Amino acid sequence: MGTLEERVAFLEGRVGEQSRGFDGLGDAIARLEQRVDHRFQAIDERFDAIERRFEAIDLRFDTIDRRFEAIDRRFEAMDRRFEAIERRFEAIDLRFDAIDRRFEVMDRHFETMDRRFEVMDRHFETMDRRFEAMDRHFEAMDRRFEGTDRHIESLDQKVSRQFAWLVGVQVTTLAAVVAALGGLAAALASR
Repeated sequence: MGTLEERVAFLEGRVGEQSRGFDGLGDAIARLEQRVDHRFQAIDERFDAIERRFEAIDLRFDTIDRRFEAIDRRFEAMDRRFEAIERRFEAIDLRFDAIDRRFEVMDRHFETMDRRFEVMDRHFETMDRRFEAMDRHFEAMDRRFEGTDRHIESLDQKVSRQFAWLVGVQVTTLAAVVAALGGLAAALASR
């Protein structure tokens, strides 16, 4: 067993190592916040595009709105998890008197955070796949609307042709009636 100074120096070294670990953890949390902010920004941009394209058919997409609300709830759950992690770190800082146990607890927390980050990455991958599926659905709807537009345009042309034909028939009938009346008037006038 070393002297008291050696033990204090050893413990100070361990505390320094742990402080550097906290710095790395802060950087990792900042990068994670940037990724989450980027994801939120991408999601907001997609929502804005969806609202601009489909204001006329909002009633058809109520189920999609419910899905987005579920996604928001998932993000809120992730925020609560981060708050719980912060509370755990504060509790760890308060337990400096049990340095050896703190190192063991910190190792378990890092493993838990790694698993949570992996779970979050899988959640983001799942969300990306869902957005890609939604984009494919919207593209299919765009193609259907284009087909409908072509159909309506051909119907409009057909109605225009029928209208021109009906006007021609009516004008011809009017000319025949006027000629008959003219002939009848001429016959009556010659008597």
